[in-house]
Amino acid sequence: MLTAYDPEVPEGPEWLPTAGNPYQATDRADAVVILTEWPQFRELDWPRIAALTRRPVVVDTRNLLDDALLAGTGVRRAGVGEPATTGR
Repeated sequence: MLTAYDPEVPEGPEWLPTAGNPYQATDRADAVVILTEWPQFRELDWPRIAALTRRPVVVDTRNLLDDALLAGTGVRRAGVGEPATTGR
């Protein structure tokens, strides 16, 4: 199931379920995908997201996050054009 969250778009199209916050969107997710460069996404509680997701993986299509930000969170990041890294 796909669930979306965008801090600037409270509701998406009828066919796309939206969450009220990023933690609701990531709860039991198989992966997190970042499609926009909202700075709020850098400020998320990434250890919390790691605990909420089934697999702590983020596909960062905007290369918004970096290894230093995710260090110690347990979140694995795959950026566009970059090798996947683990935030251990």
